[in-house]
Amino acid sequence: MDGVSLIICCFNSAGRIGKTLEHLHQIKSNGINWEIILVDNGSSDSTVQIAKDTWNKNPITKFTIVTELKQGLMNARMKGVESAQYDILSFIDDDNWVDEQWVSKVFSIMKSDSKIAACGGSSIGVFESEPPQWFHEFSRSYAVGFQQTQTGYVEINKGNLWGAGLTVRKLAWNRLFKSGFKSMLQGRTGNALSAGEDSELCFSWILSGWKLWYDETLKLKHFIPQSRMNLDYLTRMYEGFGKAEAILTIYRNVVNRTKKIKYSWGYRSLKAFLNLIWTFIQRIVSSHDKVKKMIDWKHNKAFAFELIRNRKKYTKARKQIISLDIRH
Repeated sequence: MDGVSLIICCFNSAGRIGKTLEHLHQIKSNGINWEIILVDNGSSDSTVQIAKDTWNKNPITKFTIVTELKQGLMNARMKGVESAQYDILSFIDDDNWVDEQWVSKVFSIMKSDSKIAACGGSSIGVFESEPPQWFHEFSRSYAVGFQQTQTGYVEINKGNLWGAGLTVRKLAWNRLFKSGFKSMLQGRTGNALSAGEDSELCFSWILSGWKLWYDETLKLKHFIPQSRMNLDYLTRMYEGFGKAEAILTIYRNVVNRTKKIKYSWGYRSLKAFLNLIWTFIQRIVSSHDKVKKMIDWKHNKAFAFELIRNRKKYTKARKQIISLDIRH
């Protein structure tokens, strides 16, 4: 059916979901059919009750709550897609405050080209407290800012979009999973800062012949609480990125048609450990950009050790990813 399904995946979102739904009350759909699917991913707090109470103050469209007990953002998203009735799916995080024209804009973008599998936009950070000095350097890792320099198809050497506000064509989603694709990255699971599931989907669509679109006028505000504005959270986030990179590095090499030897397990492991040693030396000898050097080292350490621990997984993943590539 023509329309937009907004899918919000929640895990213990009681402190965030109310404000997110209040912004959705401001949506101007311009006659486009839309709905909200809230997926409760095993919350132990009052997420569901707060969501019901907030939405019922102004129930401007259909609002459905479903449960997915198997934790992991990817599992929750799959439940949301299964429950959605419309052909365009927009994944809104529980801390994303979307623009009032969101529904009409994503609908227009996705209808403009039937080969677009997914689109994304820009975001503005809204902070509970003043962000630290290092935040600007890492803002994109928090899904804040611009994803590329201008509106248009996503550059092939980048090949992915943020999960925050990621809008997907249901046909592209269904075809990918019906082809036998199995997601190797589950995204955030409970309180663990796992990552990479959104990038894996985007790379898979590119390999399957689809396109990605970025529109800087598609805007949302990303609320970031004080609890995420510290080096411990930043470090854990980058360790999650590093672990995910063990899989995503294969996608990047296949998408960009790098020579196969360069994404063999041996070559990648050797290069990862050389990078790890180099960033460790830089961290020791240089007094400049201490935060960045520490984060680079943590990221590269997680990446290198994930490769060493999962040689069989890497080999299996490489075969699956190569099999997705139908481009000529």
